[in-house]
Amino acid sequence: MDSSVFESRDLPVKVRISPTKGREFLAKTRLEAQQTLFRVFPYATAIFDSHKKRVCAHCLCVHPTRAFSTRCTSCDQIYFCSLTCSEAYLSSSTVDHSVICGLLRKLATFKSDPHTKSVAKLVILCLWERRREAHNLGWDRSDNWWNPELAAYSEDALTSSFEQVQALESHYNDWPEDDKKDWRRMQQFLYNQLSTAQLLTPHETLQDIMHLVSRIESNGFGIFLENKTAKGAVLIALFPLASLFNHDCGNNCEVEQCTEDKLEEEGTEVTVEVEPPKQNKKKTLPKTSVVKIIYPAVFSQPRGTFRVMKISTVRAIEIDEALTISYIDATLPVSARRQLLLDEYYFKCQCERCIKESSGNKK
Repeated sequence: MDSSVFESRDLPVKVRISPTKGREFLAKTRLEAQQTLFRVFPYATAIFDSHKKRVCAHCLCVHPTRAFSTRCTSCDQIYFCSLTCSEAYLSSSTVDHSVICGLLRKLATFKSDPHTKSVAKLVILCLWERRREAHNLGWDRSDNWWNPELAAYSEDALTSSFEQVQALESHYNDWPEDDKKDWRRMQQFLYNQLSTAQLLTPHETLQDIMHLVSRIESNGFGIFLENKTAKGAVLIALFPLASLFNHDCGNNCEVEQCTEDKLEEEGTEVTVEVEPPKQNKKKTLPKTSVVKIIYPAVFSQPRGTFRVMKISTVRAIEIDEALTISYIDATLPVSARRQLLLDEYYFKCQCERCIKESSGNKK
C-alpha cells in the first residue's frame, strides 16, 4: 500500500510488512493514552435488508422509530433520511445509481440467507465505487449539514480506494469445500449480473469475485444502532485502512463509530395515555400519561455523518510498537476467543494474553 497518504497528512502511524502477520500499523512516534490516530470514512457500506427502510443509504442515519418515506422508486431497495441525501445519492452522472439499480432489485428477490445477501450487496457496491473512482466521482459530505461538534468529528477524515480494498488479504483458498459450495449459486449470480452491468474488467473471473467476497468476510465491520442495548448490526462496512490494525486480545487501540446527530429538534412531543397492567380483575387502575416524541418520515436535512470511524489509543504506546485492536469480544474465555478467530479470521491467536491464559496464568 502507498504510505504517502499517511506521510502527507503527518499521521502518527506507519506501515510495516511482517513475515507472519502481513501488513500492519506501527507507532511512528511515542503515543499518549486516548490519542486519536486518525478518522476514516467507509469505502462502501451494505445495509441489511431487515433495516434498509430505517437506514439512510447516503449519510447512514438510522431513524429511531419508523421507516423513511423517501426512496429510489426504481429499485425500492434504498431509502433516504432527507431530500438532500436522495439528490446526492441519485444524482445524474455517467456512473449514477441506475448502474446498480436493477442489480439490487434482482438481488433482493434472489433466494439466499441474509448474511450471504449482505456480503453480495457489498461486493456490488464496492465494484460500483471502483467505477465511480475511475471517473473521479466523490461523495458530497458537506460539514454544513451538521452541528459544530459533529462537523469537527469528521473533519480531516481519510477516504479509501479500491486499490486498498484489493490489498486486503483473501482467505478464499483456505475455505472448506462446504463453504465454497454454499456460495456457488450466488457466485454465478454475481458474475452474470456484474458482467451485464459492466462492473467487471475484461479479465476478471469468478475466482476474482470470490476473493473479494473473502476480503469482505474477513475485514468487514458491523455497524450498530446508537442504542447500546440494541442487538445485532444494521449494516456491514469496509474500512480498508482500519483493517491494517492487527488483532490482539490485549489491544492497545480501539475503534469508535460516530453515530447520527441528535434528532430531538425535528421531533414533536405528544402526550399519550397508557393502559395499566392488568394485575387485579376486581380493581381498575387509572391510566397513566407518558410523553413520546414523534419523528417525521423525512427530515429537513441529513442527520448522519457517514459512520466515520475514529481510531485512538487506550494506553501509552512506544515508538515502533505494533498498533492493535480486538476483532472479537475480548471478555470471552481464551478457548472461545481462539476458536472464533480461527473460524472467522483463519488464524490461531498467539498474543501474550492468550498464551498466558492458555497456560493457566491469568495474571
